[in-house]
Amino acid sequence: MRPPDPLSVHLGRVDGARTQAFFPASDIRFTLGPGQMACLVGPRGCGKTAILNLLAGLEGRAAAGIAAGIQPPPHDLHIAYLHSQTVRSNAIGIADSAVLVLPPVAAAMPLARRLASATASGRRDAPALSRRDALVAALRTEPDLLLIDAPRRDIDPSSARLFREVLLAHWKPGLTSIVMVAGLDDALLVADRLLVLSPRPTRLLADMALDLPRPRSGIEPALTDLREDLLTSHPGLFPEDGHAL
Repeated sequence: MRPPDPLSVHLGRVDGARTQAFFPASDIRFTLGPGQMACLVGPRGCGKTAILNLLAGLEGRAAAGIAAGIQPPPHDLHIAYLHSQTVRSNAIGIADSAVLVLPPVAAAMPLARRLASATASGRRDAPALSRRDALVAALRTEPDLLLIDAPRRDIDPSSARLFREVLLAHWKPGLTSIVMVAGLDDALLVADRLLVLSPRPTRLLADMALDLPRPRSGIEPALTDLREDLLTSHPGLFPEDGHAL
């Protein structure tokens, strides 16, 4: 792990581009301090996975019609990316619940070679167990940046709790992370920063700091007040139970 630096992200649209990919309605900007854990929350299809792919350097920005400014650039970072969707580029596929370990590479390294050099692990037969094992494997690589995509299918509350416990038990101070968990309620239990996204066309609706120690029970007054404020301020964005993957 390199000495931690702030992670600065600026995503904007390219005027005149025609694409069906994630498309921000307005510029999305945020900066994470070293060691912060940010959670992306928002409705299905708002572009959370696309944002993670951009941060990992796996998304073709020009082809997607997106102007991306990311500092430090992805190719300068050791990134561990736990994702649950098949990543395909130039006929390269990565299985569900895989870990991509992306070491720092030359800026000009083709995406196909970068994916080919990544290591993938995970099984299709037990998604919850596989995700926990993959998370431990990702953290053992001591990355500069940890990215966690949402599960492809809904997981039960018990599995979500176990995954959250593993994340907090193995997370190390100084590790900057951007994660998608099992919805708003889970995010409130783990996040230092909450990044709330709108439905498409995507906007960053809220960027909130959660300055509370972990582990959290979920019944802390500050958390319950924030949850109610979000549900009231953004009606329809989250179902009643707070889940919004």
